[in-house]
Amino acid sequence: MITVLYDGKCGLCRHEISFYRKIAPDGRFTWVDVMTDDAALADLKVHRKDALMAIHVFDDKGQCLTGADAFAALWKGIPGFRWLGHLVSLPVIRPVARGLYAAFGYLRFRLHGYDRCDL
Repeated sequence: MITVLYDGKCGLCRHEISFYRKIAPDGRFTWVDVMTDDAALADLKVHRKDALMAIHVFDDKGQCLTGADAFAALWKGIPGFRWLGHLVSLPVIRPVARGLYAAFGYLRFRLHGYDRCDL
């Protein structure tokens, strides 16, 4: 089972996760809205602020992945997207993907005003 933490208040995040939920194999993923599921955050020992800074995915082994690595794990679990997960995981591409996601995550966090909130 792959657990995906996402920001349910972010329109882009909500739309993207809705798409993945529709195409994901049944029983393969657990989807956790970090804005409403305090119990799951506590169980997973993830602080809401961290979860809002970057997507978090817990893979089949329970390993916590964030940012581009989290998306790679998510994509590897969805038929039709596995190639993208493997592509993003390549040693040549992974650092670029990580950097791009880190910049995006920081901007998204600030644009939503989360940097001005007590989370």
